Amino acid sequence: MNATEPRLDRPAEQGTGCVSVSCDPHIELVKICEAFDADNGTLWIDLYLNHRSDEPGDDQYVDLLHRGRLFAKNVTGQSGFRPRAQDLNYRDPASLSWRLRELHRLYEPLRFLEDNNAELEGDVYDAVTEDALVATVLLDELSDEGDKPFTLWRIGPFPSATEEADRKYWVRLKLRMSDETKTVQLGPEFPAYGEGILLALITYDDLPRFRKTAGRNEYLNYENKLKRFVEGNAIPRTYEYVVIGPTNQRLGWDSKGLREGEKNASRVATSIEPYVYDPGRIFSRDGGSLRWA
Repeated sequence: MNATEPRLDRPAEQGTGCVSVSCDPHIELVKICEAFDADNGTLWIDLYLNHRSDEPGDDQYVDLLHRGRLFAKNVTGQSGFRPRAQDLNYRDPASLSWRLRELHRLYEPLRFLEDNNAELEGDVYDAVTEDALVATVLLDELSDEGDKPFTLWRIGPFPSATEEADRKYWVRLKLRMSDETKTVQLGPEFPAYGEGILLALITYDDLPRFRKTAGRNEYLNYENKLKRFVEGNAIPRTYEYVVIGPTNQRLGWDSKGLREGEKNASRVATSIEPYVYDPGRIFSRDGGSLRWA
C-alpha cells in the first residue's frame, strides 16, 4: 500500500491545519495569520495582500481553501481599534486585534486602526469590509450537514494599483467548521498540518474517499477546482498559526512538533513540491502549559 492508495475501509485521516491561497502573480501574498479556537472549531484568517499591477481595470481575486466543510463570514469591519478591546470576549474580532497587536510588539509591528485599516511594519493596508466579498466557488449548494474534501472561497475584487503606489489590502474572515468536519479533524489530540501535508492529504486521501459516496458530477467539480487552485498556489512571506482561548487562562492544550513523533506522521506524502512547509504540530488536551495572554 503506497501513499497514494488510501485505505477506504478506515476512518478519514484526522487533522486540521493552515489555509491555502491561490492568486494571480500580480498579487503578492505578504502575510497570513490564522487564529484557531480548537474548542469550537472556529478560525479567524487575516490576509495581507499587495496588488502590484498598475494596469487600469486589472482587478484581481484571491481563492482561499481549507480542508473540510466550513462556513465563512467577512468580519474585517468589526476588527478595527476599539477602546478597551482587551476587556471584550476573546472571540470578538476587536479583542483578537488587540491581542495580535500585543504579540507583535517586538517583531513585525502590527496595529489596527479606527477606520478598520491595518498597519503592518509601517505600511497601511486598506480594509476590505463589504459583506459580498466572500463567495463560495463550488457550484453545489452545501448544507450544514456532512463533511467535504475541502471548501473553497473567492475573495475580491481587489482594484489594481495606481501609478503612484501599489494597492495594499487586508481582510479578516471568520470560518466555522461543520459538526462533521470537527469530528473528523479535531479530538483530544490532533495534528495541525502545514500546507504541503494538507494538500497531499486532500488529493490522495479525501478526494478518493469522497469519490465512493459523491455523484460523478460533484466529484469532478471538486477534482477540477482543486487542480486549478493548485496551479496558482501562492506562498506568503510569513505565516502565523495561533491557538487562542480565554484571557489569562491556560489554553488547555500542549503542543509539540510533528517531527518529534513518528506515530503522528501522516499516511500521505509530505513533500509534494512546491508546497513544502514545516509539517506542523500536534496539540494535546492534557491541561496544557500554553497561555493566551
